Amino acid sequence: IVYRIENLKLWRAYANKLAEIEARAEGWSQGNLWHWDWAHFGTTLPGEFAEQVETIFPGDPLSERAQEFLAFHGTSLSKAKIIAESGFDFRTADRNCLYGLGTYLTSQACKSHQYTTRGQLPGKTWTHTVILARVVLGWPYVTQRALGETTRRPPGQHDSVIANPGPMSGHHSGFQEHQEFV
Repeated sequence: IVYRIENLKLWRAYANKLAEIEARAEGWSQGNLWHWDWAHFGTTLPGEFAEQVETIFPGDPLSERAQEFLAFHGTSLSKAKIIAESGFDFRTADRNCLYGLGTYLTSQACKSHQYTTRGQLPGKTWTHTVILARVVLGWPYVTQRALGETTRRPPGQHDSVIANPGPMSGHHSGFQEHQEFV
């Protein structure tokens, strides 16, 4: 089941932040940018899912300049309701984090599913909750090492952190399996 949740107050705050990052992006060189590409990560949107996404976000293009895209966030049904009302809040993040305090999202639904818990909607079967959110990366910091829970902001003037699959210094297994965004 797919629900579109709209919260005008949150949307206005998001749109303002997007405009701020787009304005800053005017000065970025192409070499500083990380470009989103589903195919690069061996991930494509399955046809049925792509059609559902188009119905959820009809004619509302994503900002390439601000590096805006769609990402998954696994959670519980009760927390999803709070997120829909109040937005993502990094201050409530789990303190056991590899890439700094923040809201963790991923390009792969299977990774976000690891963070879901069973919940039940009235009159429905048990369900797991995954949020598909519009995300602005801005100028991301692509890390090659775990940053730890004491990291409150991305290094330097960066807006976000990307952990790509591959060898990862400081990771408990030494290897990052899935792509994550903070």
